[in-house]
Amino acid sequence: MTASEKEISLVTFMLGKETFGVPIHQIKEIIRVREIIRVPNTPPFMEGIINLRGLVVCVMDLRKRFHIEQPEVSRFNRILIVEIKDRTVGMMVDKASEVVHLQETSIEPLPPEMKSMDTRFMKGVGKTSERFILILDVEKMFSTEELLKLEDKVFT
Repeated sequence: MTASEKEISLVTFMLGKETFGVPIHQIKEIIRVREIIRVPNTPPFMEGIINLRGLVVCVMDLRKRFHIEQPEVSRFNRILIVEIKDRTVGMMVDKASEVVHLQETSIEPLPPEMKSMDTRFMKGVGKTSERFILILDVEKMFSTEELLKLEDKVFT
């Protein structure tokens, strides 16, 4: 299989009106929003923790992480459960959409003009005939310091 034939499967989701994607192999599961226990002294983007079949999982709100306007939580919200450097983390999104299969050649790097912006979470832009998909790099969702605090289960 040549590079032009390689396909990448993305789980897509909505944040506001924008479509984002994460490679499917990085998603463990997608769940409905459930009771989130707030933890004092956490960064604004951390919603708190949930009980996922006996496992304590930290949940971040991607809208807050990306400074996107906050609509009310609705029945469409979902939590994407991902593995980030051997830690299970939840990412709350407005709506999980679908699995999209893209040719590797239809994914482009971010435009150079955007490099001055905070794009450290982005891998690139996927193009379909209908839309652009901003592809996230979940491994970069937390700084090293934030990951250490996650490991300690304490944010200060």
